[in-house]
Amino acid sequence: MSASGGALAESEVLAGGVLTHYATAGTTGPAVLLVHGRGIGASGATEWHRLLPLLGRAGFRAYAPDHLAMGWTDLRPHAWPVNGYESLIGHMLAFLDAMQIERAFVIGNSMGAYVAARLAIDEPRRVAALTMIGSNTLAAALGLIPAPVPAMPREEDWQREGIRRQLRMQFAEPSALPEAMLDQRVAAAQRPGVREATAALIGALRARAGDETARAAFPIGDSLPKLRIPMQLIWGEHDHVAPVALVHQIAALLPALPCSVIPDAGHLCHIESADAVADSIVRFLRQIAFR
Repeated sequence: MSASGGALAESEVLAGGVLTHYATAGTTGPAVLLVHGRGIGASGATEWHRLLPLLGRAGFRAYAPDHLAMGWTDLRPHAWPVNGYESLIGHMLAFLDAMQIERAFVIGNSMGAYVAARLAIDEPRRVAALTMIGSNTLAAALGLIPAPVPAMPREEDWQREGIRRQLRMQFAEPSALPEAMLDQRVAAAQRPGVREATAALIGALRARAGDETARAAFPIGDSLPKLRIPMQLIWGEHDHVAPVALVHQIAALLPALPCSVIPDAGHLCHIESADAVADSIVRFLRQIAFR
C-alpha cells in the first residue's frame, strides 16, 4: 500500500529474510528513512505518526520501518536481534535494499539516533544527511556519559498502565500522550513472541560489555566527527530521558552542526512539537543538493 501525498500508510516488505512492517508517507521526492527508538510496543507508525505526513506533504518519500523485536515486524527466532546494535543496523540497511533506495536522508530518535549514526558511519554512500534527535545512546557512544545497560522489562512494564507510565515521562507535558499511540503500543506489546525477541535484544545489549568486538564497535567519538555528510541535532528543551545539557556537550564536539532545541517539548519532541521539528528538518534537508 502506498501513501498518497501526506497520508500515512502501512505495509510490509521482506528485508534480509525478515518480514518487516513499516509506515510511509509521500510518493515523490528524495527518500527519508526514520529510525525509531527502543521501547515496549514501539513501531515506526507509533513513533513517527506525526512527522511522517509532514515530510510527505513537504515533498519527501518517508519510510519508518519497525525494528527487529519491535512493533509488527516478524518475531520468529530467525528475526531476533541476537547481535544487538549490529543486528538493528544491518536490518535498516536490508530495508533500504528491499525498498530499492540507494541513498536516503536518515533521521533517528533516542536509540534510533545511534543506529542512524552508525548506519551513516558504516555505509556513508547510502546516507545523504543525518538528523539525530534526543539520545542518551548517542551521548554514551560519544563518551559523554556511561553506556546505558538496559534492564529486562518487569511484568507490569508489559501492561497498559506500565506502558503509559513510561511514555508519559517522555513528554514535557504528560497529558500530550496521544491515547491512540498508547493503544497501538499496548496492542504490539501483546503479540506472541515479543517477550522472547525483546529478551534476545536486551540480552545482546547487556552482554556486549564482555564481548570485545561488540564493545569496540560501540564508540563513535572518533568516527562521527569525520563523517563528510551534512548532520544536524534536534533536542527537546524539557527532555527528561536525555537531558538537554547533552546536546550542548555534543555540539561542542561537533561545532559545525546546526542544533535546534525545541521549546516546551520532551524526549518525543517529534510528536509533542511535530510542526517545529518538521520545520527544522525540512529547512535543513532543502539546503542539501541530493542526487
